[in-house]
Amino acid sequence: MQTGNVRTRTKLLALLATLMLFAFGFLRLGSEPSYKAMSLSQWLDYYAATASLDEPSVNWGLQSGESPALGSPQAKEAAEAIRQMAPKAIPFLLRWLQTRSAPPNNHEADKRLYRAFAGFVALGTNATVAIPELAKVAANPNAPGAPFAIRILIGLGPAGVPDLMNALVCPHLEITKVRILV
Repeated sequence: MQTGNVRTRTKLLALLATLMLFAFGFLRLGSEPSYKAMSLSQWLDYYAATASLDEPSVNWGLQSGESPALGSPQAKEAAEAIRQMAPKAIPFLLRWLQTRSAPPNNHEADKRLYRAFAGFVALGTNATVAIPELAKVAANPNAPGAPFAIRILIGLGPAGVPDLMNALVCPHLEITKVRILV
């Protein structure tokens, strides 16, 4: 009789362990990618703080696939970390361009929009795989990151031009409200 109880307990413990592993794996699917014990957001904040993200640097960084601020080892380290996470980071960056964080009404106040932009700058030409999705964001007048997506597509140069042109001829996009930095 006790053998049956032991077997039942063993089965229940195995089932419980399996459910816990499944739950942990499920929760990890929604979490940000990480590299060297730092999350994507942490690397993006570090990159934004150490890289020179002025307009000439951003243009050069996107088109060359290199990190701007060549003289900054910290920016190069952060950009490399972001590139290492690229396959898992790009969906987060795109999601951040499409949704606004709570309260802010302007893009300057929404840290996720700037993080997403900095992430695409760090990725440079490694971001070309995201061009179709960036064009969808650029064409969506309700996407808070539409101006950023347009800027990223411009910075990607010839690879982004066809999709950018298609996005800009979208009748729903009010070009007058979008400030494009060239």
